[in-house]
Amino acid sequence: MSANPNINEENIKDAQNQGAENEVQNEGVKDTEGVNETLKNEDNSKDTDTNKVEENQNDELEINFEEQFIKVSAEKEELEDRFKRLAAEYDNYRKRTLKEKEMIYSDAISDFAIALLPVIDDFERAMECECKDKAFKDGMEMVFKKFKEFLAKQGIEEIEAKGEFDPEFHSAIMHVEDPNLPANYISMVLQKGYKYKDKVIRHTLVQVAN
Repeated sequence: MSANPNINEENIKDAQNQGAENEVQNEGVKDTEGVNETLKNEDNSKDTDTNKVEENQNDELEINFEEQFIKVSAEKEELEDRFKRLAAEYDNYRKRTLKEKEMIYSDAISDFAIALLPVIDDFERAMECECKDKAFKDGMEMVFKKFKEFLAKQGIEEIEAKGEFDPEFHSAIMHVEDPNLPANYISMVLQKGYKYKDKVIRHTLVQVAN
């Protein structure tokens, strides 16, 4: 029994067509794989570029942070320096103002004492006079004592004038030759001197032995 030639040709054609289809499919697969590979490479390239961009941004952020830190540190030091100078200026102003107030008060008390000294001198001379009324004299002495205590509380005190002459507190208006006294020795007080704290408001007028 002989083979059907039409069937063989059809089989051959089908086989050829199937092979062609397989080749097309293989080519398609290859093309798809190539496309996927290309896309993958592009994605990898994009990722790399993205990583580089991120690294550059991080580097820029670090540089900006360092610059900002240096700038802020410099501003902080400048503000601290300004604050210290301002605090020092204020402290100097406070001390200067306080000293000026003390000087004004001291000058006012000194002027008051200077105006009062002639009254004190007259009071002392009156106390040295003889008085037949002992009770009156004792009363006046008590008043004068309280008056001098009041002055002492205000810082106004009599200058001591005993012993050696001191030009800082005494003023010599008379000299006397006395072999019994050492040189520059105060032999007599002619007018009492007074001081306000450490400030002399009137020197003591004295007689000094040569």
